[in-house]
Amino acid sequence: MKESAEKKHTTVFQNICQVLKVMFTCYPISRWKTVVLIVIQVGEPLLMTAVPSIAIAAITEGNIQYYLLCMVGVLLLLGILKAVKDVLDLDTFLCRINCRMQWFIPRLVKRVLTMDYAKVEPHSHQKKIREASESINGNSSGAERLMYESPNLVIKSAGLLTYGITLLVLDVRIIIVMIVMCIIDILLRSHAIAYSNKSWEENVDIYYQMRYVENEVLDLKAGKDVRIYQMKPWFHQTFERLIKREVSLVGKIQLRWYFPTLADQCFAVIRDLLSYFILVSQAVAGEISPAMFTFYLGVIADFASWFYGFSENFSAIRKASKEHDFYRVIMDEEEEPEADGQLQTPVGKGFSIELKNVCFRYEDADEDTIHNLNLKIKVGEKIAIVGNNGAGKTTLVKLLCGLYHPSSGKIYVDGIDITTLNRTDYQKRISVLFQDIEPFHFTIASNVCAGEEEHYCPQKLKESLQKAELWEKVMFLPNKENTYITQTFDKDGIVLSGGETQKLLLARAIYKNGDFLILDEPTSALDPIAESHIYEQYSELAKGKTAIFISHRLASTKFCEKILFLENGQVREEGSHEELMAAGGEYRKIFDIQSHYYKEKGGMADDLEIIENDTFSK
Repeated sequence: MKESAEKKHTTVFQNICQVLKVMFTCYPISRWKTVVLIVIQVGEPLLMTAVPSIAIAAITEGNIQYYLLCMVGVLLLLGILKAVKDVLDLDTFLCRINCRMQWFIPRLVKRVLTMDYAKVEPHSHQKKIREASESINGNSSGAERLMYESPNLVIKSAGLLTYGITLLVLDVRIIIVMIVMCIIDILLRSHAIAYSNKSWEENVDIYYQMRYVENEVLDLKAGKDVRIYQMKPWFHQTFERLIKREVSLVGKIQLRWYFPTLADQCFAVIRDLLSYFILVSQAVAGEISPAMFTFYLGVIADFASWFYGFSENFSAIRKASKEHDFYRVIMDEEEEPEADGQLQTPVGKGFSIELKNVCFRYEDADEDTIHNLNLKIKVGEKIAIVGNNGAGKTTLVKLLCGLYHPSSGKIYVDGIDITTLNRTDYQKRISVLFQDIEPFHFTIASNVCAGEEEHYCPQKLKESLQKAELWEKVMFLPNKENTYITQTFDKDGIVLSGGETQKLLLARAIYKNGDFLILDEPTSALDPIAESHIYEQYSELAKGKTAIFISHRLASTKFCEKILFLENGQVREEGSHEELMAAGGEYRKIFDIQSHYYKEKGGMADDLEIIENDTFSK
């Protein structure tokens, strides 16, 4: 992703054009409102500067009635302009918020959801996604800040031009001092911005680390360990350390911003001394009237404000543009077009899988997780995959699901290269239950029906929950299948136990009824009796389907027709349970170790009394 950012080379002007195009497209009338605001914000200060000059002219020239009439007219016009300005300010403020909330944020969410999973999972890419999210997370950064500051740049430029022409008539030396002030101010601000940009990633890291600590403190599951193991001081110290890092970083950034502020004050003294010298000299010489003296003093003060405003505005645009670059890195990254190949096997029928010399290596890894793997899974075959930690079991599952593509080698589904298949259509035919997944904080129906809540089949939902042995639990709930998981969206939501959570996720896989069934540690949180019943359901569910089971409990390996023992990303042993036991290899050794925790009660139907052991956990 870093490479894509370097290739993109988006400029400040390009970013300004993009965000303004979005705003003007979403709200076409906002372009005219922006033009009116520019005219008002340039003209209003000039009129306000003229008011005291008119008053002095009325006093010194004696024509009080005429000048009072002029003053009333100017003040009335100022009141009208201010009222219009306030209305337009609020309206454009709401336009900017709506553009961010309804255009930029939804597109980032959609982009991440449709992004290749291999680009989402690595930590380096997660960091880029967080940076993109942070850039559109508020009013004062990224796209919304650009929408606000860009018209202001036009306003400041127009103000500088208007006031500059006025001062040229007075004395060019004042303009020269102002220009020098502005150049030095921009240079010093550029130094501060460069340091802020350099610290951006560290700032984002600290923010997410602090948010993690906050979430863990509020999490009910973590709360038990925090109290029992007396971890409160550790969390407190960790949070304090992060706060100190944040304060230190902000302090270093703020220090860089003191220099332009100090320089501005020094030049302000020089500007005022020069301006008063010139104006007093001309007033004494009779070249300008007291009214014009007052007017020019106001113009000089306002001109300095325009200069400072221009410098601050230009710096803010550069900073916001840099933040918007993080957004564009994600949004503008090229995606490979999705293949359009289709399986010829009718829906409802299992399909064969074949891996030929498949290798897979994670980003920045030194070795392959899957290395030169060759494997054939026949139509309707039920196999178990076992192995020690880091053997590559879950990585293999992700390859079979199409979430990853092999680094080398080929995966064939019914003889068709998986990379040529339409990924969405292929994944519609897979029912998978991952070990580390958590239910969404939506209703039970939404979790089981996976987004089909408005169009789901109630009978199919009931059957899925029954097969997963969760139906009775659901029927006891006040809102039945419409009960929310946790209280994030509903104060009456419930928290499921570990076993109930796995049953719920199993019901989701059953409801989908895919032709390819993958269950990754499906019974790790269930008691042995419940496990036995669930395996009976697996047998029924897997009829006519291609099925893969991953488990550290060897009861599941007996259930399957074939067992694959993975080691270092390769199949080291293959066969039925009886065949592998007779071979006396690594599988037999592991089984013998586990047998200390098994007390057989008689065959698969009665199941095993099992005490948890993580020998085969990933």
